[in-house]
Amino acid sequence: MTVKGQRPEQAYSFRLEDKGAIQSIKFNPDFSVLAIKRNANSVEFLNFAPIPQTLSSSPRTTATILQPDAIEYSQLSKTKSSKLYDFNWLSEKEIVFVTDQSIEHYGINAERRTLRTIKINPIQNVNWQLFSREMNLLLISAGSPSGNSLIPLSFHKNQQQQLIKLPKFEVDLPQIANQRSNSIVSTSSTQSTSRRSYELTERDCMLTTIYGKYYLLVIRQVFRVPG
Repeated sequence: MTVKGQRPEQAYSFRLEDKGAIQSIKFNPDFSVLAIKRNANSVEFLNFAPIPQTLSSSPRTTATILQPDAIEYSQLSKTKSSKLYDFNWLSEKEIVFVTDQSIEHYGINAERRTLRTIKINPIQNVNWQLFSREMNLLLISAGSPSGNSLIPLSFHKNQQQQLIKLPKFEVDLPQIANQRSNSIVSTSSTQSTSRRSYELTERDCMLTTIYGKYYLLVIRQVFRVPG
């Protein structure tokens, strides 16, 4: 497996034991802990240590490789009968699990290979999430089946145990007009198109910064009924 960071020197290769299909995999910001999601209710963790290595092609030049630990440890979701969608690293020692029923905030002690619960935020009927470490923001779509009811949670990289739920808001969905007003369209493809047109999904949204201010961009995707 090869991992590349934002800088050219942040390129590491390593091997992982095959323990099943990987659904999500993310390093923490300093590349010291790798989190791996292989099932619907837990995340596995593997510590890594940086090892300086002299390049054979240039004896005076050293490169850093990542050496994985031999022991994995894991954390089950605290919310019973929940489905774990994904996880996000808030910092080198903090992680959040996003389930269909809650946002679970954990602190990690890599040396002891343990996690402790910081806070469980109950949020029912979670649809999807957007995450931006640069904006210190986790955006959750929850409550409404159409996906347009959004709950922002703010966190601070330099302050532990700070995950603050902000007031929720809704995104107005476009009204779909049938261009063939004198006809009734009842095909399965048209019904599927109408359902998608009235839903706000993760692929429709983007978190961004414009002139120092934070925005949620909503991309309007137009579906046309053929004919």
